[in-house]
Amino acid sequence: MTLRQGALGPDVEPLLDVDGVAARLNISVRHVRRLVAERRIPHLKLGNLLRFDPQEIDEWLRRLAVCTVIHGPEGSTARPPRLGRRGTPPVDHPSGLRSAGTKGRAG
Repeated sequence: MTLRQGALGPDVEPLLDVDGVAARLNISVRHVRRLVAERRIPHLKLGNLLRFDPQEIDEWLRRLAVCTVIHGPEGSTARPPRLGRRGTPPVDHPSGLRSAGTKGRAG
């Protein structure tokens, strides 16, 4: 039994091959194959063929998105807080010195 074009429904996009994913992501085919080898991109392996679900690729991209701008209370942009050696924000001390390895430490 074979499937006709559109037999799975109007909302189902056909699977992409390596070239299609490379074009969609604007990266090289070699990089797509590296992502597959490192299991960093969702893919299907059908025998020797690699295929990619476009909806899974879109969701994967959304998970990888990084927010780089933080808006302050007045709508201005602010930098994220600097982290100390242990990955925690530095603490202000009453003495005016900051912990977590800041420059100009008294000692």
